[in-house]
Amino acid sequence: MAANARRSLQACTRCRQQKMKCSGEAPCERCAKFGRECVFEAANTVTTTSSVTSNSAPIQQPLTPSDRSNPLNSIDQDDRSEPRGRKRSFHEIIHNLDYGRRSYYPPARYGELVPEGDTPYSTVQGLEDHQLCSPDYKTLGTASISSTKSLASCLADANITVAEAHEMFALFGERMAPFIPTFYATDFGRLPAEPVYALAAIYTIARYLPDSSSLRGRVGRILRSLLADLVLSPATSDPVTAVGNMHGLVILYGCAEATGPSPGSTPESTDSFDMLTLKGIAEAYAVKTKLGVDCYLAKVSVQLPLLWVVWLYTMSHHCAVIHGCPRSLSGSAELLRAKALLEQSIDHPRIRVLLGECDLFLLWERLINAPGASPATIEDALHV
Repeated sequence: MAANARRSLQACTRCRQQKMKCSGEAPCERCAKFGRECVFEAANTVTTTSSVTSNSAPIQQPLTPSDRSNPLNSIDQDDRSEPRGRKRSFHEIIHNLDYGRRSYYPPARYGELVPEGDTPYSTVQGLEDHQLCSPDYKTLGTASISSTKSLASCLADANITVAEAHEMFALFGERMAPFIPTFYATDFGRLPAEPVYALAAIYTIARYLPDSSSLRGRVGRILRSLLADLVLSPATSDPVTAVGNMHGLVILYGCAEATGPSPGSTPESTDSFDMLTLKGIAEAYAVKTKLGVDCYLAKVSVQLPLLWVVWLYTMSHHCAVIHGCPRSLSGSAELLRAKALLEQSIDHPRIRVLLGECDLFLLWERLINAPGASPATIEDALHV
């Protein structure tokens, strides 16, 4: 009994409550490990007689290995044994914070990830750094860069030689490009380096070549993969590549069949791209590159971004007329600014037609928004 009394003088309050061995000298090892307050009662407050010891608490038994190796149980016992009003974390004691708050400290098995003395916020930061520094972790930007294919590899996958690609690209510029006003001053005598641009022209012109269904199928599958990467990956910081990508989207959108998505179509289908899907992709990429709003594509060409703003606006109205879908683009300050700059800087028949279409659709918007407007009154107003 005397041994127990001497031992109790060297044990803190928490170790005695949990019947755990105490190393003595505040703070003890257990309290320091869990960041808890370590309190040693004064010697005159502890009863040393055997009769009081036997009445107040049972005789402490030797510790077993299971008692030492389960810190979670000891935490639960501590939560149940001490009133909530006395809970104080290690940082609350140091900074004299409100004692009513409760803090959770990770158990000992996570000690190798949590440095001693860190706050909960810094602990989360440390775990995030540990994950980001893992050699198996890849960011989205890294994955997209590694998956980008060159034009040469795309042509090899489609079983097309460089000479054939150059010939089909020039044929597109001769036969199809005149119907797209944004290509009014484009040179199709040299094959571009951007895969989306070159393959879009090849895919479009191949439709008018004999026995080209298999060729269109191969090129179409590659284009689907490139377009998916174009939409889901971060926008490229290279303005030349972005301009080439936009050229390819304009070709696919402008030359697409006037159909909507087929219910039975699959991603592996070799059918033509539908107009509504390409409309969404082209407009989404324009938003991603901030077309019309301090666009970095102006480093390559000042006029091309302005042409694309006006052209996408007119195409949105054409799609609404053909498919009955809502007009996704409407007259804005950026559109009016682009239209005014084009009127002052370009004098070409194709651009004049494009600007005339833009004026017509702007007039339609102004009339449809008037009070009491209806399709009948708009039609009458346009024929005046």
